[in-house]
Amino acid sequence: GPHLQRVQNIFLEIQDLPEKEAMYEGALDVASMDQRLRVRNFHRQYCEINSPELHEINCLYTRQGSSPLWVTGRPQKKKRLVQLDLQKKPGWKGVEYLGKLRTSEDRDRAP
Repeated sequence: GPHLQRVQNIFLEIQDLPEKEAMYEGALDVASMDQRLRVRNFHRQYCEINSPELHEINCLYTRQGSSPLWVTGRPQKKKRLVQLDLQKKPGWKGVEYLGKLRTSEDRDRAP
């Protein structure tokens, strides 16, 4: 709707599995999520591992023309989970970025 026009970044949890193997009925795989958000001018910046056993990942999508940011879904002691300085990677613990995804045509997007 009209409120989405105000959004610059979206951080989503997605299962990196074919849709028919996902835990939740109707859940989109990464390629489908990429496509659904791309038509709304959002592009995937990176994904981090959330739960390797369940193939759950957290992905940041940024609206075309907007500034991306660093964000993590992993717990951090006394550290901010969102950082705006894109010149350096945040020093978060336990965060692993993915370069290859199982269910995306655009597989090589790691920071």
